[in-house]
Amino acid sequence: MYLYSTSARSGVASPVKVMEWALNMTEKINQISEVRTSLWTSAMSPAMGTMAWTSVVSDLAIIEDTEAKLAADPGYIDLVGQATALLSTDTADQTLMQLVHADPDAAAIDARYASTTRATLAPGSMVAGIDLGVELAQMVKKITGRPTSFAVSVTGDYGAVMWVSMAETIQELQASIEALNSNADFGKAVDNKAGKAYLPGATETISRKVA
Repeated sequence: MYLYSTSARSGVASPVKVMEWALNMTEKINQISEVRTSLWTSAMSPAMGTMAWTSVVSDLAIIEDTEAKLAADPGYIDLVGQATALLSTDTADQTLMQLVHADPDAAAIDARYASTTRATLAPGSMVAGIDLGVELAQMVKKITGRPTSFAVSVTGDYGAVMWVSMAETIQELQASIEALNSNADFGKAVDNKAGKAYLPGATETISRKVA
């Protein structure tokens, strides 16, 4: 399974107009794609105004087929043209990650929030870091009760890894954060194992689902 994401950042245009455009873009993609695409925005995190269209696919051919259909759709082309007046001049980013550990319970809830931790494998720690990544994802779920998946980069920074925990409400998100921060066993696992398997400088973000 793969996690495919396209992200962009809003510009100086009215936030209402930007969100209306983003929702229209999401609707158009879902009219064409055979897999569901969701729209997320950054919340309480760096890069304010970032929007991301994400989908989980089993085969890269699905992405290729969807993009070919979108490129031939006049409505989609028109929406792309509108983006120049609404979005930041920063280049839009596409990322592809392989879900090494895809928590099946993530699809069983109506997730509205995603807590994401990104890190980079240390040199010589490819196997150990991936094994530990799965172990930590399972540990997070056991402590918090929140579905947690672990992914490894296919594009972008080599050796990048990511943990994603899903929550249905802001209250669940807060409870999971507090549970992890107060769990001594999790803290020891991070101190004793993660410090060796991953480079310093992991980042944490929160995203909120819009559509």
